[in-house]
Amino acid sequence: MFHTMLHWVNFGDIVRGNWPLEFQPHSGTIFSWLMNNYWGTNFAPGQGGDFTFRYSLVSGRGFDPVSLTREGWQAMTSLEADQLGAATAPGVLPSDRASLLEVENRNVVLVTWKMAEDGSGTILRLEEVAGKSAGTRINSKYFRIAQAWRCSGLEDNQSEIATTSGGVEVSLRPFEIVTIRMTTQPQVVRSSDSADHSAYEDGK
Repeated sequence: MFHTMLHWVNFGDIVRGNWPLEFQPHSGTIFSWLMNNYWGTNFAPGQGGDFTFRYSLVSGRGFDPVSLTREGWQAMTSLEADQLGAATAPGVLPSDRASLLEVENRNVVLVTWKMAEDGSGTILRLEEVAGKSAGTRINSKYFRIAQAWRCSGLEDNQSEIATTSGGVEVSLRPFEIVTIRMTTQPQVVRSSDSADHSAYEDGK
């Protein structure tokens, strides 16, 4: 029987049931408890077969939970791509690369951005990862946030969030996960931009 794989890694020693206040490794060895199968009842302590486990190692002068959280998510989350049909009219989104959403405080990370379950707008989930109270602004260069609500984990609207200059301000407690519903409006291309685009098309 196979059981859930865990991302439990220890540096310097195995887990001995102690929780030291300071990190003092006994060696430079990495110990991994990769499978949750070593229990005293019903489960064999060994499992056969071939398995591949990958590690990502980083170093630093001190413990930075924000950088480590971002590094871990980048290592564990594969690059995702979605195909979008080309628009016939010019738009503000560049053809090479762009950041669709900006979260200004680095201590706050965007965990989820998806369509709302009831089809009304999209859902953001933000998490504070530094263990400190934080405020952040959410906005985009390519669309305006028309309305926003703070929601429960089940996406029930709880309180409306005021929008300013097409964005919103959100406050989070230490390690809090906040769910936001938002409706958006696309940024309108200025007439000068359209003229420039038409001139470019005619000159090609």
